[in-house]
Amino acid sequence: MHPLSASRLNHFLGCTHAAALWLAGVKPEGEADATLELIRAKGFEHEAEVLARLEVLHGPAVRIPAEGTHTERAALTAEAIKGGAALIYQAALSKDAWLGYPDFLVRRPGQAPVFEPEDAKLSRKAKGEYLLQLGIYAELLDAVFGIKVQGGAVHVAAGEPAQFDLRRTRYILKRLMRRFERFVSDEARSSKAIPCAACEQCDYKRRCIDEWRKADSPFFVAGLEYERWTVSGDNAILDSIAAYNRDDCISTSHLRNSAHVEAHRSNAFDRNRSGHPVRSAAAWSFQHCHHRDLYSCL
Repeated sequence: MHPLSASRLNHFLGCTHAAALWLAGVKPEGEADATLELIRAKGFEHEAEVLARLEVLHGPAVRIPAEGTHTERAALTAEAIKGGAALIYQAALSKDAWLGYPDFLVRRPGQAPVFEPEDAKLSRKAKGEYLLQLGIYAELLDAVFGIKVQGGAVHVAAGEPAQFDLRRTRYILKRLMRRFERFVSDEARSSKAIPCAACEQCDYKRRCIDEWRKADSPFFVAGLEYERWTVSGDNAILDSIAAYNRDDCISTSHLRNSAHVEAHRSNAFDRNRSGHPVRSAAAWSFQHCHHRDLYSCL
């Protein structure tokens, strides 16, 4: 089985097509998006700031070198945990197919060594996907070291760290993990490129845009399709959008309600000439579908 991780699980929950491309060994096309590179660079800066603050509280961290193999890094992590380190930076955990790389492992006071995972995130508030990541780190700590993790934290860009009781979402998390494992092991899996909230930070974004353009996809010209519908009132136009990916629960019921469409018309992006997909009410409806909403899973 492919190596699985918290990031891969979140990618799967955000976009099954991106997960399927990764499993098929498809490499992202072209150079990395400059915006994504900037976001990642800012993320590393924020992580360094959080590390400095934690070292003030807990003393110098045991730093696990990022250059080594996973096996080497996991061995160093195990040594630090068994040695009772107060703070571990860039730990590596693994059990069966699952891998985990928490930004920080912080030891809590007590007779038995109890470590809790903490991550640094550039966003201004915590998100459901961050909670899933912490939960997987907790599962790995339990499976490998027998450490019963109760809580975890996310150091966001603004304000105090967001604290979570990871016991409350453990069983839901394990269900999502099993679901991902079934998807990975299914050689007959299939998927289609669909605009979703994950597109803006996806390495396959350019590939999907090219796919929509070549297929003259309704998603690529969604803005024009919407204007045609407002003029003609022909619901067949809406049906054509839904039919493109009817298996992914794109609903036209919201679109047929003109008041609902008008309420969200301001969300449309008129960028089709620049080569980017246009977010219409159809895309808005899809993004609020329960299969694409992490919070409904939690």
